[in-house]
Amino acid sequence: MAQSPKKAEMIDELLNLARDTIAGELAGQVTAEQAERMAETMVEKFLETWGGISVYLPRPDALRRMRRNREIAQNFHGTDAGAIRLAREHGLTTISVYRICAQQRAQRREAIA
Repeated sequence: MAQSPKKAEMIDELLNLARDTIAGELAGQVTAEQAERMAETMVEKFLETWGGISVYLPRPDALRRMRRNREIAQNFHGTDAGAIRLAREHGLTTISVYRICAQQRAQRREAIA
């Protein structure tokens, strides 16, 4: 049975995004063929994991927030001055910095348990 055009387009787009990202991030370190194979492997793993089910994919800002929050938690050393500095660096309130750090600690505890 042939794939629907929309499915084929989605797979092609995923392959193109993965290949272009790999080639760009590893420029000079991988050949075009290696980037293509890596992209195919990544897309295949993605489809094996999520294929056939309806999945909500968050917008990229969710990933940026996750990275920011991880960075804040890693750079926070428990002082008010540190919280103020991190709040200014990230355009947040000090209360937000403390909340983010508490959430990150809770997530680490859950991962360990």
